[in-house]
Amino acid sequence: MANLTDHPWLKWLKHWRTIADKSSPTTYVSILTTVDRSVFYEVLRVSKFHPDYDGDKPHVETSIREFNDKTALHSKATRDLGIVRVITNNRKPAFVIEPGADVLEWRAVTEGVSVRSLVEVMRAGDLGRRVRCRDRKAAKDSRERQVAIEQELMEEAKDLRTRLINTEAERDDAMRDRDRMKENLIKQNEEQHRLGIVPPSSGTMTNPLEKAQKRGFMLTSNKILPGNFEG
Repeated sequence: MANLTDHPWLKWLKHWRTIADKSSPTTYVSILTTVDRSVFYEVLRVSKFHPDYDGDKPHVETSIREFNDKTALHSKATRDLGIVRVITNNRKPAFVIEPGADVLEWRAVTEGVSVRSLVEVMRAGDLGRRVRCRDRKAAKDSRERQVAIEQELMEEAKDLRTRLINTEAERDDAMRDRDRMKENLIKQNEEQHRLGIVPPSSGTMTNPLEKAQKRGFMLTSNKILPGNFEG
């Protein structure tokens, strides 16, 4: 996002809403401060909330009424703690206030130390230790959650493998039962054919003479009947 215009710190504290309204979701307004009235430092940035740009930023939320009542308090906390603050209106994100690009340089000049020394002191300080401790705990909790998820997935995979093995076994049993039934049926048919209980089906054309004799007709001609292949 590009800088739209610059405003001094005191003006921001008195007219923050007017200044914030001059921003847009893609352009921010710089809030400046100075130490010796010669060099200005960008200590805050404000822009209208954009879900694509700001939706995933870790932040704290402050209602517009609360920020109106304690503008200086929340502005200093945003600047000094280096956090992102989302101002909500009717519980919907309206503005985003972030530390400016020159916060460390401004603070170092104010404290009379180098930026490097300031950063080292901040890291070694109680606040830095607390933050790192929380980071480590969060990382541990994250690992534990990941392990729990992996264990759950492994259990599900194991259950699926067991179900697959059982299904394959049931399929094999069904195929064996089918084969046994088929063999028994063949044996029964063969035995019935052998005993003459069921006429064998050769799949060939039936002899007309045999049909006629079975129906009680007598043969009255010496000619070979059609379909009789015995002559």
